Amino acid sequence: MGRSATVVAVDLNEDGLATLAGEAATKGCLGRLSPERSMLTDRAAVDALIEEVMEQCGKINILVNNAGITRDGLLMNMEDDQFDTVLNVNLRRYF
Repeated sequence: MGRSATVVAVDLNEDGLATLAGEAATKGCLGRLSPERSMLTDRAAVDALIEEVMEQCGKINILVNNAGITRDGLLMNMEDDQFDTVLNVNLRRYF
């Protein structure tokens, strides 16, 4: 007997989330994919997403943090807000 899982995929790119959901359905993946659009630099949005997942699923068994962004350019040429966004997404959200 196969096991199923609920996978919550989070991204800013709604088209990418739709593609992922379509591929999962086409390939007959067991379980359910719940695509969610969220801004990982917004602590309140992340907290709300976690609360929603806990309400719907009861618990989180596996968590994969693989968010990451770049702002192409040399560090010395980056604006403060660009640097803050990169640090917030790539490091702070994991904390």
